Amino acid sequence: MVESFPQYSVKELYRGVPKKRKVYNPDGTFVVIEELPNEPIITGIKVFDDFITELSNGNGKAEKFCEELGVPQVYFSGLIYMLTGLNMSDFKLEYKKCIVEDYFTYCLPSYNVMDLAAKLGCTSHHLEYLCKKWYNLSARAARIYFEEKNDKKNIFIE
Repeated sequence: MVESFPQYSVKELYRGVPKKRKVYNPDGTFVVIEELPNEPIITGIKVFDDFITELSNGNGKAEKFCEELGVPQVYFSGLIYMLTGLNMSDFKLEYKKCIVEDYFTYCLPSYNVMDLAAKLGCTSHHLEYLCKKWYNLSARAARIYFEEKNDKKNIFIE
């Protein structure tokens, strides 16, 4: 019997942003006590795993990736569709959404939204558009929402 479709959700494939655990001193400063590992799911499909690594590193240029592989983009998009039920563009957007939620939840207050946009390979205006589309909030309001939702205040992203 054929396995059901799709095999993976974006949340299952998301590798997460490296996080650190901190302990506060009485004076309000903190000390990092451990690095929290990213536990990526390995699909066993090397090109797909490599693409997820590229997305995690902020290098999600599908055209360049496919060109380096020597594979037409439409074929690679078909592979992504078979594995996730999403075309390549939608998969990339959903993966970026996971990154945004991680940063908004765990980043230090000093972290700038423009820095996050640069990490995602887009402009701050595009990030504003995406936040409005995904959460019906501005990027700043979305950050406050996820920050308040974070019950693990001792975990952060630098």
